[in-house]
Amino acid sequence: MKKIFSFIAATVLALGFTGCEDVPIPYGFPNWEDIDDGSADEILKALFTTSLDGFKTICVTGEYPWKVDHSCAQVTSYVDGNNNPADSWLISPEVDLSKKKAAPRRVSDEGPSNDGQEIDTDETTPNAAHIIFDYILRYANAGDLKKNYLVLISSEYSEGENPVQYEWKTLDFQPVLGADWNTWYSSGKLSIPDEFIGKKVHVALRYISTTKAATWEVKNFKVKWGAGDNNQVDPNKLVQLPYKETFASGLGDFRSILVEGTGEWFIDYSTAKATGYDGTNRNPGVFYLVSPIIQLNNDPVQLDYEYILQYFVKKEDQQVLINDHFDEANPAEGWVLLNQDHIYGRVDNSGKVVWSVFDPMSIQIPEKYLGKKVRIAFRYESHNGNCSTWEVRNFHIFNGNEGNVVDNVGDETLPNGDFECWISGQPNNWAPQGYSVAEYERSTIAHSGKYSILLKGSTGASMNFAYKPIDLPAGTYMMGAYFALPDDLINQFTDGSVSPTAKIQFGLINAETGGIYSKALQRGTFTVSYDGQNRFVYFEHAFTLESAMKVCPLIIINKNPGNSVIMDDFVLADITNQTFVRIIY
Repeated sequence: MKKIFSFIAATVLALGFTGCEDVPIPYGFPNWEDIDDGSADEILKALFTTSLDGFKTICVTGEYPWKVDHSCAQVTSYVDGNNNPADSWLISPEVDLSKKKAAPRRVSDEGPSNDGQEIDTDETTPNAAHIIFDYILRYANAGDLKKNYLVLISSEYSEGENPVQYEWKTLDFQPVLGADWNTWYSSGKLSIPDEFIGKKVHVALRYISTTKAATWEVKNFKVKWGAGDNNQVDPNKLVQLPYKETFASGLGDFRSILVEGTGEWFIDYSTAKATGYDGTNRNPGVFYLVSPIIQLNNDPVQLDYEYILQYFVKKEDQQVLINDHFDEANPAEGWVLLNQDHIYGRVDNSGKVVWSVFDPMSIQIPEKYLGKKVRIAFRYESHNGNCSTWEVRNFHIFNGNEGNVVDNVGDETLPNGDFECWISGQPNNWAPQGYSVAEYERSTIAHSGKYSILLKGSTGASMNFAYKPIDLPAGTYMMGAYFALPDDLINQFTDGSVSPTAKIQFGLINAETGGIYSKALQRGTFTVSYDGQNRFVYFEHAFTLESAMKVCPLIIINKNPGNSVIMDDFVLADITNQTFVRIIY
């Protein structure tokens, strides 16, 4: 803030009183006004319009320095059609974060001065500073955004030296991939950590190229006093209807959460984009784009979004899910399918992939979620050597009743181990490949909710049916479920005859070795029968893990007598110290 004398008023007064100095001043002292042009808070300013403005470029790997091009600082290691390895730094001159001069003023004991001189007040010790700049970043791999395009700060760096020999701290820069050369993005106010306030520092931009050489352009680089933005999304943020996210320039209040492998949702061409392709390889991964908590009211709720799906593999690789008991520690648990049926593979008359046509999707939120707090997620899965590309925009959830009714989702009136949600004929989270051998099918004979599972037995061998691998800490656990006989067995029962039975055991598979963990295996079997009145019977089994393990909860259908059995409402709970903490819903 500067206090600037109004020279117009001063000039008029001076001219008016030249010939009659004894005339009283009718208007008092000249006016002073506060004009905030922001310059008082600037510690460092580099526009990069015609030069690097005192910044130095140092190439650690390759000879691809930062240079001024198109009135900005630019770097790329893409030369003559080749993606070249590079590690190129743009390092500022020394920045003094030790003292801030207060806003200049022109004052005297007698009152405002007309001489135009500025008198600085005492220096102050600030408590916050930040970095802000404009940029365009294009042709980068999605998986490289947070590791190859960095904003750094150091209080140890010595000018002219190799920067990798010194300790640097990475600031929370969240780069966005640009769609063209005209749209500039703001870095936001990147907070400088408190540990650097009061010191002399250097700040730097670091460009790294490995498999694909991006182009990064920067202008209007400033270091300023004042608090930065909190770029971390609040994981517990609650929003009300209607709620929108366009994904035009950022993920907003959504978060990309990696569950398996590599990959993340990122912004590209003004959409939220998911792909396992990094420009060279197709990498396996499972990652979710998770909404904030959304408070639904009791009126019908509709979810709309637009999308492009190309290079389709399987429809279950692109799912829209809902969850009313999301667990940060287990982000893949508790989701129920809303939709996985998407139009894909649009091409033009010449067979070229079309990226300009977005398909609309409209879904009616199931009635059982109305009035609840929920999260919506876009789940993407890629495979080694095979993956799709999914772009999403214009997420909108609001009160409406014109959406498509969700299919293949049960009532979920009680927690029941995912048997209410079946995805492509498979119970959600159950029957992981390599751990289950039992054949199964969906059954409408349910203990609660709408669906259960029929596990098929065999007289030739005992059949295993498992939940997907989960990490369990040391402790004491209980697993239990309701079991019943299928209709074809019950129909064999007549007065005076022997009631048919099925026999089951509970256990664990060691997910690291693939073998049954003997210390947790139930000794003996439970016998499932039918007495003519009670269809379902409940069994449970307690076991102890002496150390943490990755395991698959297991049901064994015994080969003697080898009959099939219906299971519902499975639960795994931690009962250590007489507590009951449900693990599987």
